[in-house]
Amino acid sequence: MFAIYRATHNVVWSRLSHVLRPSIQLVVVESNTSTPNPEESLDRHRALMESIRMRQPGQAFEAAREVLRGTAMALGMDTAQEPLPQDMAGAWIMSSSP
Repeated sequence: MFAIYRATHNVVWSRLSHVLRPSIQLVVVESNTSTPNPEESLDRHRALMESIRMRQPGQAFEAAREVLRGTAMALGMDTAQEPLPQDMAGAWIMSSSP
């Protein structure tokens, strides 16, 4: 996760990463212990890593949404009632990808 912050080259995110680290680590530990299928979780994370490595922002955005959706499900959050929003940044990334 913190490598993703650095990869964005976004000063705000890189500065916030140290503040968010304890919360993110807690979510990671909790979701790792509560996920019904760890292999599916790893597959989602691999897809995100690969799309970042291949510099495919649209695919990375969608892969990140899938990682968040899987984490929410592992934590018992009802994603059907509260779908992940399609934000303006995501819309822009999707429209600007080749």
